[in-house]
Amino acid sequence: MYKENKIPIVLASDNNYIPQMYVTIVSALENKNQETFYDFYLLISKKLNTKNEKYFYNLEKHYQNCKINFIVMYNSFNDVKMTISHIKKPTYYRLKMSELLPDNYEKAIYLDVDIIVLKDLQEFFNTDLTDSYIGGVKAAGYILEKTLDEYYKKVGLRDKSKYINAGVTIWNLKKIRESNLLNELYDSASRNYCSMDQDVINIVFQNNIKILDFKFNVMTKYKKKYLKNKKGYEQLISIYSKEQLEEGINNPVIIHYADKIKPWFDTKGWFADEWWKYAKTTPYINYFKINFIINILKSILSKFLSIEKKFNNSKQTEHVIIKILSIKISLKLK
Repeated sequence: MYKENKIPIVLASDNNYIPQMYVTIVSALENKNQETFYDFYLLISKKLNTKNEKYFYNLEKHYQNCKINFIVMYNSFNDVKMTISHIKKPTYYRLKMSELLPDNYEKAIYLDVDIIVLKDLQEFFNTDLTDSYIGGVKAAGYILEKTLDEYYKKVGLRDKSKYINAGVTIWNLKKIRESNLLNELYDSASRNYCSMDQDVINIVFQNNIKILDFKFNVMTKYKKKYLKNKKGYEQLISIYSKEQLEEGINNPVIIHYADKIKPWFDTKGWFADEWWKYAKTTPYINYFKINFIINILKSILSKFLSIEKKFNNSKQTEHVIIKILSIKISLKLK
């Protein structure tokens, strides 16, 4: 058996999101209790180069009580069709957790890489999963969206009211192993569900899902979608309760930038300043700064092209172009 304060944490990424994975890990290490041991298992599509690998292993020297383990997934799930354009193959890697982690680990935490951790994860890890395969926070958008009801009935999800977001979860590895569910997870991955592995998890584990408090997965997309008006707020408290929602907003354990617009592209988003606080401490900060600037320039170029097309190269176009190019870009990254 492992010590009570030793927590296995799994993250997955291809090489494009290794810097973001690093930020997630740093945030978790910065905010853990001294006696808590984090055993990280990083599921990556291919081996990192020496420089990047060294960055991660240096974390073991810099922080107490942590270990970095790389697991190269190679061609795993390469035959699965991707149905959401901005999500990549590594999203499916989590389905193999019960097989990949040592048998002495009876449960493990999974975190997406668009996440920061603001508190020690012992409370989260100590969730009682005796009768559940997995624990997670409800995905409010999926539950509230009535147009999805027919689809989920069709694919075999009997009760959508307990549908969880897959980005922050705790897995009962022991129960999954004992129930021999690995093959069922594989088979379901090939069914091309609309929300891919998240649908797989909710369908395969249905009726055995532990619902957790909102503070463990505060999803930033909800501010724009629900928290700007009374009706949206009331919809959210029908899912999480007023107390849970307020605690999550004011005292989050985990912030999940679960939106297409990520903090590394938008410094003004909800909790974006928190993400940049940790990003600035990493060896990838120049990478983030450069990509942030490139994204702004792409946006300006896109506006320019659409305006040019609209005005058909008239004198008005010249005036608008000058106006666009005069915009002062304030990075706020000093």
